[in-house]
Amino acid sequence: ELDKVLNLAKDVKKNRFSPKYTKLLEGKTFLMVFYNPSLRTRISFEVAMTELGGHSQFLEPSKMRVKLLEVEGETVKDSASVMNRYAHGIGIRILEDAVEKYGDGDLLLREHAKYTDIPIINMADDIYHPCQALADTMGVTEHLGDVKGKKLLMMWGYSPKMRSWCSIQSNLLISSRFGMNVTLAHPEGFDLDPNIITTCKEYASESEGSFEITHNLKEAFKDADVVYSRNWMSSRRYEIGDEAEKASYEKYKDWKCT
Repeated sequence: ELDKVLNLAKDVKKNRFSPKYTKLLEGKTFLMVFYNPSLRTRISFEVAMTELGGHSQFLEPSKMRVKLLEVEGETVKDSASVMNRYAHGIGIRILEDAVEKYGDGDLLLREHAKYTDIPIINMADDIYHPCQALADTMGVTEHLGDVKGKKLLMMWGYSPKMRSWCSIQSNLLISSRFGMNVTLAHPEGFDLDPNIITTCKEYASESEGSFEITHNLKEAFKDADVVYSRNWMSSRRYEIGDEAEKASYEKYKDWKCT
């Protein structure tokens, strides 16, 4: 399935303005519900709908009667049912700072899917960012060809800005599925979701790749074919708050790709 998606994406890119695709979604509307701001995700989905002949509609929950789980207002069932009648697809973006605990964002997407019969697309939640991971993988394959057996270094990189786990975790999952030799490098205390890590190791075993975790950044760079440098928050963030979390990054300024 992943190969089919990537092959289709490459063909769409190659024939971007061809009649083969420009009327594919003619007369169809895609609703984009953004609980969090976005640059690339919003632009890419809006442009894609336009170039495929459809229409995208940006929806901001704070300006609507769309609420989170267990929050006063219209239920997910009510709002999802309404959107289902008007649109042909729904995209939702909801990250950790829009929910109370880890996993609630992903749960909200799945709740919407229960009450609709149109596609629900994950535009990033607090666990996964599948579209970005697919785009990352597509870019790597365009440069390296077959990625099986190639080494991917996914490293925590210093930044004063706190970032989510979702794109990191999704990239690790897909890279492991494709048989890459994945090295995850980060300072101690910046562990990702243990369930995701377990699944990555299972995927690596099934695809004859490898998956390892190290806290030695210098050693991690050895023989890497691809380096993905990205900041991500620690699991402490939900307990200590944003400011204390960002302050903890200062002692890791040497964690960078140069």
